[in-house]
Amino acid sequence: MSSRLSGYLFLGSLVLSCLLPLSATSVQAAIVTGCVFHDANGNGQREPTESGIEGVIVSDGVDSVLTGSDGSYVLPNTDPEWSHFVFVVSPTGYKCVGKFYRRVQSDVKESSADFALAPAPESVDPDFSFAHTADLHVTSGLLDDLKVIEGFKPAFTIATGDLVDSRTGYPRHVEVMRRISAPLYNAHGNHDLPVAD
Repeated sequence: MSSRLSGYLFLGSLVLSCLLPLSATSVQAAIVTGCVFHDANGNGQREPTESGIEGVIVSDGVDSVLTGSDGSYVLPNTDPEWSHFVFVVSPTGYKCVGKFYRRVQSDVKESSADFALAPAPESVDPDFSFAHTADLHVTSGLLDDLKVIEGFKPAFTIATGDLVDSRTGYPRHVEVMRRISAPLYNAHGNHDLPVAD
């Protein structure tokens, strides 16, 4: 596994883990099946002429599997108490069409989740990069920092928590972060959670 792919898997797990509830009831493990396919027209729907993609990582955050030669996968022991999402790791040369994750249903023993991947030639570029920020807090110096980030021309930026100092800071955060031209993915930190007044 390449370091780039490992990094994507780690980031995907990190972002999704931030969405997990703090408690859950005891439930039976479920089987999750599906297919990862080449979405040539990018419409998110599998056409008869669109084939599956082999060797793509699909994970529930605990277990990870590779798709078979036909693009199919099976996660045979997904525990909804720990794994609330199933997600795909887009390999080099592809990008996910629509959501890269699907919620695991806790009330069924078997569920299905397909993932559409469209060609993304830009990800083959050896100079491909992304930016990772944390503890932004929308300080006065953030605008200068964003100029530095933009200079690297990242494919996307991920902000892992403590975006603001309080809930009242969100409008300013949105205003400032709109200046980033690349896609931005946020994960919340403890400063971003609602607190009692």
